Amino acid sequence: MKNSRSGCVRLICALAVILSSGPAFAQASLNAAPPAAAKTPGKTNIAVINMKNASGVTSGEIEVISDRLRGELFNTGKVNVMERDQMQEILKEQGFQQSGACTNEACMVEIGQLLGVEQLVTGSLGKVGSMFLVNLRVIDVKTAKIVKVVSVDIKGDIEEVVGALPGIASQLVGPAAQAPQPVALEKKEEAKPAEQAKEEKPAVVEEKKEEKAPEATDERKERNKNRGGIRLAFNLYGNGVVARTHVTHYDEYGNNKGTDVYPFPDSVYTFSPLFNPQLKFMIKAGPFITIDVGPSYAYEAIEEKDNKYGDYLNVFGVALGVNFVKRWYPVKMNIGLMVDFNYLLNMEEYKTSDSVSSLDVSGGDSVSFHGAGNVAFGIRAGAEIMAGKHVGFNLDFLFQYSYFETEQSEYDSPDGTYYNKWFLSYLMPMFGIGLGVNFYF
Repeated sequence: MKNSRSGCVRLICALAVILSSGPAFAQASLNAAPPAAAKTPGKTNIAVINMKNASGVTSGEIEVISDRLRGELFNTGKVNVMERDQMQEILKEQGFQQSGACTNEACMVEIGQLLGVEQLVTGSLGKVGSMFLVNLRVIDVKTAKIVKVVSVDIKGDIEEVVGALPGIASQLVGPAAQAPQPVALEKKEEAKPAEQAKEEKPAVVEEKKEEKAPEATDERKERNKNRGGIRLAFNLYGNGVVARTHVTHYDEYGNNKGTDVYPFPDSVYTFSPLFNPQLKFMIKAGPFITIDVGPSYAYEAIEEKDNKYGDYLNVFGVALGVNFVKRWYPVKMNIGLMVDFNYLLNMEEYKTSDSVSSLDVSGGDSVSFHGAGNVAFGIRAGAEIMAGKHVGFNLDFLFQYSYFETEQSEYDSPDGTYYNKWFLSYLMPMFGIGLGVNFYF
């Protein structure tokens, strides 16, 4: 009887203990961490945290790039990647509010522990000018250490970033991103980032070289580029000159007795074309502008039709030009302004026979006119045919205004009762044609 009573007492006590401990077991089951992701032999369980928007990239682009990175990591076949929706659901269940302030390793480790993964991939994507900067790192959840860093600079559009993701994913799951090994091996792994950084850099440089290669091989663009060089110009002006000689007469007291003007009419004189060779150095001053400068020489002959007197004109100077140029290979357009600084070296009138003429003074064989200078202005417009990117032949139409006014020597009359003073005015031909051979650097 006593045994049956004591058995009932023990049964009642056991039921009381079970009922009182039930809520505690239920609460413990609710607070337990989620089970770790299923482990596949030889693969690491990882989660990708959406990249931080550094600058110049929209939040939508960040989300798309992060999702694409998850897919590329999975395609490597070396890791198990947690889905984004699954990550968000677990973090929500655990009451974790992820914010932009969660950027340090301690916070990331806490996220990894809640997700039950071994490694986290996080980082940022930004844009500076036309360059996208991708910076990613792999954090080991167990040791709270960064085991891999990948930084890639990509020039171009956002599509170029998408195209580079497979290579970035391969670098992230490389040897240094594997799960931690025993201590001896772990030290060996930590010594590798410098070596791996050397292996990563050529990939970035190679990508830039591939982008610049088409521009370097664009032969047409190279041929159409403006260049400096040397030009040999041969300008030929017409014979429509205006020339005349002034002779002022003075008596023995220096009184002006009047002035006679002797024009050079076509009925009496013949005029040769004005020949004007030049050597110019062309200096590139921009993509469409060149400045040319160099020595210039002009020569023209004037003779009387009765072959009694003749004149030679010799002009030396410095020619300066500012030109607008444009190439459509094999054609080049030239339009420019010309400014010549000339010096009339000599204008010599000479006797071609012993016949006496009204221009004959003192019975001498010649009258020498001293030099004078002027500044000539003009324009050139024409085209050039390129025989290659370094040689061209040009044809120009020229207009230039060049006028000389000189005071000449004095001459006494034979009887000494008066003397004459001579002057010369000369307007050079204004219209011409220029031929040139151009050598470009």
